[in-house]
Amino acid sequence: MPKAKRERRERTDNYHLLQQWCRTPEQRLYEGIRPITLFGIPPAERAQETGLAERSLSRAADAFDTHGMISLFRPTKAQREDHHRSLPVAMRQLIVDLKAEYADFTDGEMTAPAQRLPTSASSREHRRSALPQSH
Repeated sequence: MPKAKRERRERTDNYHLLQQWCRTPEQRLYEGIRPITLFGIPPAERAQETGLAERSLSRAADAFDTHGMISLFRPTKAQREDHHRSLPVAMRQLIVDLKAEYADFTDGEMTAPAQRLPTSASSREHRRSALPQSH
């Protein structure tokens, strides 16, 4: 008989014991909101059982109901820092198209009409990424 991949444990609803077994912050958050989302236990009652803030549990359960499992995962530092530099796809394409049509315009002139002003560096970056790749 092959050896089990995971240690076998008794099923429990003991939140504090479950927290010891959880390996990731996402698992811990899910165990906190699971009774709220699955069984309809009020966040106030779950807050008393766990010692977590009622409002935090309520927000996390609402986000889980709306967005599913992805709501449990927080963006990394790199993702948070990169977000402010990215432009919507339509705006990136517009920059590339305008630069192709008006090649003599500077980056500043090209981006001036935009409500969300990209930096000159990001404009150059988007144009380069739109160029056909040589094989």
